[in-house]
Amino acid sequence: MLLLFVFSSLAVCVNAQQNGNPFYKEFVTPFEVPPFDEIKYEHYIPAYEAGMQQQNDEIAVIVNNPAVATFENTILALESSGTLLRKVNTVFSVLNGSMSTDEMQEINKTKTPLLAKHWNEIRLNSKLFERVKAVYEERGILGLGTEEDKLLEETYKMFVRGGANLEGKEKEEFKKISEELSVLTLNFGQHLLKENSNFNLVIDKKEDLAGLPQSVIDAAAKAAEDRGYAGKWVLLLSGQVSLHF
Repeated sequence: MLLLFVFSSLAVCVNAQQNGNPFYKEFVTPFEVPPFDEIKYEHYIPAYEAGMQQQNDEIAVIVNNPAVATFENTILALESSGTLLRKVNTVFSVLNGSMSTDEMQEINKTKTPLLAKHWNEIRLNSKLFERVKAVYEERGILGLGTEEDKLLEETYKMFVRGGANLEGKEKEEFKKISEELSVLTLNFGQHLLKENSNFNLVIDKKEDLAGLPQSVIDAAAKAAEDRGYAGKWVLLLSGQVSLHF
């Protein structure tokens, strides 16, 4: 099983590198900053899918381990899984939160239900939870350090709050609700972003701009001119002029 996982991961990386997907390469940059100039919209979904598959393979190794569950072979192994998935999701979340585009929103629509299903499959994996629970129930005699003990506690809570203790129809209902909720949350956020993007505050009197930096005033004048309000000022919630108090 371990060899199968290794070969599977290598195959994924080789295929992605052949396609020029930068997420499969080590970020050889100062402080390992993502090479934003190399990342294209079409790289995200393949990297998400490969990242989820890679983590599924890693979870399978944990679940099928014949050894007794320990902190190292279960909790730490689980925490260390999903490296590629975290990598692409971190980059996407930062860019989508700071400079979202229509293309990024479309990617968000695609990956959100995929991620919701992925995390449900992990948190509702009965065999995986059995191993996590077995370690948690022994926490008092494991002699863990503060950080390790906290990780064990939070991992156990993640499974419980994710429905791991549910059975049968209740588990399926929980899965359905959580996946629907992820899509509804996404839709709400996108509607809110659209409304914020369309908001324009037109200022007629220069004295109403008192206290604002000159750079903001100049940008507001430019925004007004672009929108047909020459001689006035337009403040936006997003775009050319953003105010953060």
